[in-house]
Amino acid sequence: MEDWLFYSLTSLLCLACSLLLRARASAASPKAAAAAEAGAAPPLPPGPRTVPVLDPLLFLARRDFDVEPTLRRIAAEHGPVFTFAPLGPSRPAIFVAARGAAHRALVQRGAAFASRPRGGGPASALLSSGGRNVSSAPYGPTWRAVRRCISSGVLNPARLRAFSDARRWVLDVLISHVRGNGGAPVTVMEPFQYAMFCLLVYMCFGDRPGDARVREIEALQRELLGNFLSFQVFAFLPSITKIVFRKRWNKLVSLRRRQEELFVPLIRARREAGAGGDCYVDSLVKLTIPEDGGRALTDGEIVSLCSEFMSAGTDTTATALQWILANLVKNPAMQDKLREDITAAVGGDADGEVREEDLLQVITK
Repeated sequence: MEDWLFYSLTSLLCLACSLLLRARASAASPKAAAAAEAGAAPPLPPGPRTVPVLDPLLFLARRDFDVEPTLRRIAAEHGPVFTFAPLGPSRPAIFVAARGAAHRALVQRGAAFASRPRGGGPASALLSSGGRNVSSAPYGPTWRAVRRCISSGVLNPARLRAFSDARRWVLDVLISHVRGNGGAPVTVMEPFQYAMFCLLVYMCFGDRPGDARVREIEALQRELLGNFLSFQVFAFLPSITKIVFRKRWNKLVSLRRRQEELFVPLIRARREAGAGGDCYVDSLVKLTIPEDGGRALTDGEIVSLCSEFMSAGTDTTATALQWILANLVKNPAMQDKLREDITAAVGGDADGEVREEDLLQVITK
């Protein structure tokens, strides 16, 4: 019911905007048009045209949207570098689907393209505590501080060795899930995802929560990710869309509240313990925000950063493991070679540690 009401209101709004734009265009003088053209931004790469106001509203109203087939179709029609503006011409996104062009843009000319638009709507502001995480903070002192915290902290190779016990525990979790099928065919993605999530929870909070707690956190994170696109409807006229889609907004608020109920006790436990360990929360508790007079992060901001950490690392790593196994299955001779190389690196000790750089070389050869 709320969707039909939304479409009716947006249709009327589109009609009013169209009449207003037409009136302004007819009233504009040739001199003003020439001045506007002289100050226009550089041309964008080719891409599909969008209807102002209408297309953004229809895009934001979707609950589920698989963007990959759309991007592949646009790349086939317009080339490897194209513009896609689902939120309207005022917020275009440029996609690079060619390896060479991506290297030139992101590596050779990385400084020129290193920018990030501010804002993202009330849904993004709620989940990121007002843009206080790595993926949404504007480039500046705060972004550098939170990025340095994770890159030189919990993801530093020297710190990773401190989680060797956690990796052994997660390996046992993975083996138990794979063997639990009693010899039946195994869909490896789900065990990989759960094992990686267990590891990230440990690296984040510095503890081994019970299976029930891990499952609860995982289900909450997946529900947030699964509904993320549907929550973007609040990026357009939030004062109106919050009323029209009040059930959707209430769901977002309840998910965020549940996230805080699960994470905050774990965060406060680390703070009370002195935050002297190697986990991500310990680093965040000691972090200060330079733009706000050197204040410490709030519990809500740490919740947002922990959520980002666990969401970003689960499926990416599980997918890489899945492809590694797929290629090993396709090339059985490489399995024996991989086992020999790992044994050589470990030195015959079944419980030995393989250096990350050695294992990377073994897998990518």
